[in-house]
Amino acid sequence: PKLSTKKAEPVAKEQYVVQVGAFTNPLAVTAKLDSAKMPYYTEVVQDTRTGNLTRVRAGPFATREAAEKALEELKGLGLQPGTVTPRPG
Repeated sequence: PKLSTKKAEPVAKEQYVVQVGAFTNPLAVTAKLDSAKMPYYTEVVQDTRTGNLTRVRAGPFATREAAEKALEELKGLGLQPGTVTPRPG
């Protein structure tokens, strides 16, 4: 019998994120991002000195250009975002 071969899925292109900040209580920041319809995700960081922090990142974005545009939008929301970086993974 003839075996069928499945083509490999294309490797996803690199994605970009913008560091919004690390907060003990990120609710005010995530509410701003929600109201601006800005995609974001959070990560809890264990920190024994200050308690847990929640890292907030905008994105991911498919291109650096889209992330740069989001960076400007974040500044317009009164936030002090970091730089555009490839998404950690």
